[in-house]
Amino acid sequence: MLSAGINMVGFSWITSPAATELEMIVLDWLAKALNLPDQFLSTGQGGGVIQGTASEAVLVVLLAARDKILKRAGKDAIGKLVAYCSDQTHSSLHKACKIAGIYPENFRVLKTDSSTEYALSPESLEEAISRDIKSGLIPFFLSATVGTTSSAAADPLRDLGKIASRRMSLIRTIGHELSNCIFSSPFQDFVSSSQKHYQNCFACSSLYHTTTLS
Repeated sequence: MLSAGINMVGFSWITSPAATELEMIVLDWLAKALNLPDQFLSTGQGGGVIQGTASEAVLVVLLAARDKILKRAGKDAIGKLVAYCSDQTHSSLHKACKIAGIYPENFRVLKTDSSTEYALSPESLEEAISRDIKSGLIPFFLSATVGTTSSAAADPLRDLGKIASRRMSLIRTIGHELSNCIFSSPFQDFVSSSQKHYQNCFACSSLYHTTTLS
């Protein structure tokens, strides 16, 4: 009712400086509550932005990673780009890959099982990346999840992050079923080692990024 009554256009600083700056302040509060590194703050190298949906946030980070790698490899390399996720990852990533022009045969869904509590295995990821590099492909995107919607699995971000930082453009972290838990200090290790992070626990999603990855 308040939004409808004010009827302001809040999609940029030019249309609404107050709304934009309030968004920055509130998302900085949220980042600090999550104990994210300073590089995710608006006063650092990045910042946060509210996205309309989780699917929208997935698409934004995927496009950013795609464009970053294509600047180095050339536009014709889009057919070589490979994205990775587990079989517990939300279907929004597959949809985003289709929109971004990632070839369906280059979308890797890595199997999980009860031995890792359905978390993505770093060894499985390393093997898949090695195979693709030997085939002349370009690994560029890894989607890791904290609290998958299907099994509440929490991927080992620190170990996956080490692999991603060495061998690809971006690791993106999404908080689903465990989003609210990571406001508590004992659970904040779940979001360590992520380069981009967003959580999905309300009617909108908060997306954090660093400018060095854009």
